[in-house]
Amino acid sequence: SVGEVKGQDVAESQRDNFLVALQGRVAGLSMTPTSGTPGASVSIQLRGASSIGGNNQPLYVVDGLPIDNRTFGQGALVSDRPNRDNDFLNRAADINPADIESITVLKGPEAAALYGIDASAGAIVITTKKGRKGAGRITYDNRFQTTEVFRFPEIQTTFGRGTQGFANPNALTAFGPRFPEGTRIYDNVGSFFQNGFTQAHNLAAEGGGDVATYRLSSSYTDQTGTVPNTGFKRLSVRLTGTAKLSPTLNLESSLTYVNTQVKKALRSNNGFLIGLLAWPANDDVTQYLNPDGTRRTIIGSLSQQEVDNPFFSVNKNQSGDVTNRTIGNVQLNYTPTSWLSILGRFGADIYATQSNLFLHRESWQGNATNPPSGGYTAKGSIENAVENSQLLNGNLLATVTKQFGKLRTSLMVGTTFDDRNYRVQTAYGENVYLPEYNSLNNTDPVTQRTKYTQRQQRLVSVLGNWNFNYDDILILTLTGRNDWSSTLPI
Repeated sequence: SVGEVKGQDVAESQRDNFLVALQGRVAGLSMTPTSGTPGASVSIQLRGASSIGGNNQPLYVVDGLPIDNRTFGQGALVSDRPNRDNDFLNRAADINPADIESITVLKGPEAAALYGIDASAGAIVITTKKGRKGAGRITYDNRFQTTEVFRFPEIQTTFGRGTQGFANPNALTAFGPRFPEGTRIYDNVGSFFQNGFTQAHNLAAEGGGDVATYRLSSSYTDQTGTVPNTGFKRLSVRLTGTAKLSPTLNLESSLTYVNTQVKKALRSNNGFLIGLLAWPANDDVTQYLNPDGTRRTIIGSLSQQEVDNPFFSVNKNQSGDVTNRTIGNVQLNYTPTSWLSILGRFGADIYATQSNLFLHRESWQGNATNPPSGGYTAKGSIENAVENSQLLNGNLLATVTKQFGKLRTSLMVGTTFDDRNYRVQTAYGENVYLPEYNSLNNTDPVTQRTKYTQRQQRLVSVLGNWNFNYDDILILTLTGRNDWSSTLPI
């Protein structure tokens, strides 16, 4: 089955990640964001999961060619951290919602027949805006938005720290006696979250005539999260053009540059939220430092694995990434006769992401008997990763269309190729000398390690489609495709 969404509806939803706008607009589409923080990734499933251990994400196709929607996995890190304690933006979110003309959602075997094994879980086909003929036009719109957390979990404010009804100053659980009358109770949850703010600006210029058209668009988004020290920035510039080179030959091309920056708070069992909910109600969570700048504890010693103060976690632990991405697409359409057309496309999707994870030497974030280490037991750790992805693809399609009275028939045959090269280089070090200096040179050389991951995949396909239509009464469509895939490592 096929679902259609207009680009105007996506833009009017005012979502920074256009995938969030698809929820509720397409039957059978399930959208799951990892969180509500800036730069959170989004997972899409069409008609539920189709694989137990494989990829259940649909294929993303922009102007006829697939793009990369990879989400970085922390298994590529030296520390081999679990993905649940950090989040990385899925790369389809780099698309500017204001550049989308329409979205077609393909579910079931139709997607695999058209786009091969990579579309076994469906396909989301995006058509972008092109320049319109006429006098030059400039459009500008903006959005200013504030965000406030308004639903909080209920926190008990009756019992103090202890066990089995007895007070225990070294306990981290609130099973002690009742607070004495007159004890000051702090609104720690309300003190932690802040009002978020988002500003977005879209500027576009377009025009052209019968021979050529152009459209130059730019977009800037700056979002500050409700969690302190979190944020998301995206700058996108896109140039598209069409040209009629001859009566039988048309050219379409586009070039997009995207820069995204994400600042994140660490999650998992030692993340800010667990620490916030577990913090004693009679202690002011905002006071997370001693007068000398060291971490303030409530049970007296860091060695007792006290949960991280949430303010300490978001201010002293650092996690972020910067991505630079370029997407290019060239399309030639040759129509030598009224019944024959030949279409050729070539595209490139190249991006590089630099990420950094800094765990303060007084933090219990990431401590375990097995990796990940870092934090207090490792006397602090720093890990840098450089992710490089290159996707080159193209297709060549020939279509024959004929009509014999009430009988209309068409035949399309073609071939496609898809070449992916993905590399990750990571470097890790422990024993941070200067507590606040985030540089791998600030770690003990004896602890420094590196890890390299590379994956290459090449896919070559042939496909065909035959359509038979008799007076719109009898319609028959046959589609076939065969893929040859080679992957390293096996």
